[in-house]
Amino acid sequence: MYRFLTLEEVTADQLLLLERYGGGFPGILNQGRLESAVYAPQATFSGEFLHNDLFAMAAAYLTYLVSGHAFANGNKRIGLSSALRFLYVNGVIVRSDDAALVELVLDVIAHGRDGEAVAEFFRIHGEATESGASLDTATEWLNRSYAPALQKLAE
Repeated sequence: MYRFLTLEEVTADQLLLLERYGGGFPGILNQGRLESAVYAPQATFSGEFLHNDLFAMAAAYLTYLVSGHAFANGNKRIGLSSALRFLYVNGVIVRSDDAALVELVLDVIAHGRDGEAVAEFFRIHGEATESGASLDTATEWLNRSYAPALQKLAE
């Protein structure tokens, strides 16, 4: 079974990302959009997940959090962070350069890159790792590995 992110975990991460990388003030603009974005990856119909694999679920975190603008600031960072941390705790580490990750996120906004294209990016750049890592470990890895991308998205 998958380990999904909770609303509280996403909200807490948004605060941490703003503290660490700057770029605005905390606050939720639309609670409904936030809930929709956080719960979308785990949505089911007739007992089947709507997003058919781990990569599509991660893509849902990224696309819905970025395009939903639920937070006052940090939507791009929280979208990327949520997707990468979700993959990590579920046994996939993403290996990419910072520029490609920034381009991925910005393409979701500027060009409407869809969830399938984002999922394919994660499939290409994902490597299996130990499953069951803690969310804290995933967060440490993310900030160690992709701080320049997160900083660029704060600009």
